[in-house]
Amino acid sequence: MLNENGIFFFKFNDVGGCDQAIEAGPLMISGIPLFLHRWDPSKGLRKPVHSSCPLWVKLHNIPLVAFNREGVSRVASVLGIPKQMDSCTAAMCEKAWGRPEVVKVLVEVWAIGELKRKIEVEIPNLNGGDTERVQIEVAYLWEPIQCSHCQIFGHKFLSCAKAASLNKGKHVDMRKDSEGFIRVEKKQWRPKCRGKHNQSSTRQVIEIEKYGPQAPSLEPFTSRREQKKERNMGTSKVNPVVQHGNNARNASGDSETHVSKDSLESICHNSFGRWYWMSNQAVCESGTRIILAWDSRVLDVMVLEIHSQFLICKVLLRGGQDYIFFSLVYGANVCTARRELWSGLLKFKVLIGSHPWIVIGDFNSMLFPHDGFGGSSRRNMDMSEFCMCVEDVEIFDIHYTGVHFTWNQKPNSKGGIMRKLDRAIANSEFTSKFHDACVQIHPLDLSDHSPMVLSFKGGARKRRYGFKFDNFLTDHPAFLQVVKDEWANHIEGTFMFHITSHLKALKTLLRKLRNSYGNLGKRVSFLKTELDRIQLDVDMDPSNDELGLELGHIRIAYQNACWDEECAAKQRAKIK
Repeated sequence: MLNENGIFFFKFNDVGGCDQAIEAGPLMISGIPLFLHRWDPSKGLRKPVHSSCPLWVKLHNIPLVAFNREGVSRVASVLGIPKQMDSCTAAMCEKAWGRPEVVKVLVEVWAIGELKRKIEVEIPNLNGGDTERVQIEVAYLWEPIQCSHCQIFGHKFLSCAKAASLNKGKHVDMRKDSEGFIRVEKKQWRPKCRGKHNQSSTRQVIEIEKYGPQAPSLEPFTSRREQKKERNMGTSKVNPVVQHGNNARNASGDSETHVSKDSLESICHNSFGRWYWMSNQAVCESGTRIILAWDSRVLDVMVLEIHSQFLICKVLLRGGQDYIFFSLVYGANVCTARRELWSGLLKFKVLIGSHPWIVIGDFNSMLFPHDGFGGSSRRNMDMSEFCMCVEDVEIFDIHYTGVHFTWNQKPNSKGGIMRKLDRAIANSEFTSKFHDACVQIHPLDLSDHSPMVLSFKGGARKRRYGFKFDNFLTDHPAFLQVVKDEWANHIEGTFMFHITSHLKALKTLLRKLRNSYGNLGKRVSFLKTELDRIQLDVDMDPSNDELGLELGHIRIAYQNACWDEECAAKQRAKIK
């Protein structure tokens, strides 16, 4: 279970299993540390402060003379406290085989200063010559966000409450001259743009263990998840799982409105009612980019991964054993920032294997040149990276109906631009299991994006309906008599059993009474046609008394049918 603050809750069968999991922590899930802490109902759900964090680090271009256990430990100690090496690196150091170009080490990094990107190593010359300097490139499989003021992980300097309180009241108006007058300058308009660089954020860290000042010796480490990842991905770089991302529409600098943190709960409560919902607000720098809502009576949703550009969950259809992996996407506007989205989808493809998976949302990029009209539609690097991701992940577009272009800019001007940025793509396992899946893309209306509706058959919805009937039936002449006759029947049992039994029997009787009205919409249309016909006949023969009498009856019947249709519509819309 996961709450909106990014805190995971795990339930164990016994106390021993819980203690064993806490002692074995922190757990490394896809290269991201997950810290465990026993939950106490008397304590609040606050994220503890972390001044250090274990990270998997890749060291490139290590000198051959330093490619051993002691040499790797000395190099990694520049970054922090080395903990252990992965199985491949340990085997290469011990048996002196393989390609000694990249080593992978788990290092306890402290939140002091920025993470190092390069390490300079001096190699002495045994013949007495000048020393040789070698630069070792450092790559992190995942980078947590950190505050330079507090020197801890978990938040940024811009969102730091302590830094804001210190800077409060220190603002000096630089427009004042020596005499104290304020210069008034003309403001220049410029478009708002949220094309900031993506930054990373930590997944929920519940507790971190403190280590001593001495760095322990490196030990080989092997896990089933890591072995599977190495077999499938080789030596490719594993990108972050939980990161930040900002978004704007495209390079033209159009601003977009995101739901703010203060109004998120009220908007979702008013929009979704009793439905469950969750968002990726915790990993977004400003506002909320993705909101997911579902009916718990129909679906069981388990969130697996939250990112500023995507949200991945496992959906179980109630009433059956069918489940799918579902990904909501809202890509960043910068090409380099969207690479985190492509790498995240590729990594998740390795994890799910051959299970049904669908990805839907705004990718903020065209896939083919014919997906654009106006402006430049030539194949560029962004399209190539998107196409390469689709091929590597082995997903393709689902059959869709409706409009083709899902986004436009300046539709009423000559320089208008139309793009297909929103898509629904799935793997072959999904289309094989749900062969009737179809996406309906509706027109833009007043928005700049087209809404999409995905429909397919699956599971079985089991729902118990209460006692309901259409309110307009109370105007039927036989309504009171039907209720009176049923309530006069004798039923053995308690008082509450009498009421439930009578109501259950009334369902069938009132349904028959409702069927006597037929289809309300068709009834209104038929009476409207008859009314028009009779009015034309009366206009041709005004002296015909029979036509005048028939016209009066039709007018009353049409008026009553319109009233019944209006009452039924208001009742379904819950309008008094």
